[in-house]
Amino acid sequence: MPIPDAAALIPVALAYLFVPASADPAFPRSQEESPIVDKRPEIKALLETFKQHTKKRGAEDDPARDVIDQLVMEYPRSGPKDRKTIVKELEKVFKLKRNEEQEPGVPDERLY
Repeated sequence: MPIPDAAALIPVALAYLFVPASADPAFPRSQEESPIVDKRPEIKALLETFKQHTKKRGAEDDPARDVIDQLVMEYPRSGPKDRKTIVKELEKVFKLKRNEEQEPGVPDERLY
């Protein structure tokens, strides 16, 4: 059986990374939890900030990682459309052309 290319596994890995505990039958959602709201403005704002940082192609990796941390925390409270958008935007990071190199010939992969 051939070994799949690592790039082909990225979307699957991202999907498993962001599966909330509430989706697990061992952790059922309580009745008191508020309903999941989709297309939240705070998610849209975080994603816009993330896009602005990633457009710098390596110059603003630290703030971009902070936004990723916030998105990970918001993921379980997000609706299906927001979740899809979050994963889609994070997936784009792996396809970005990077300007900076850590050392000559070594690409800068600090964002991921």
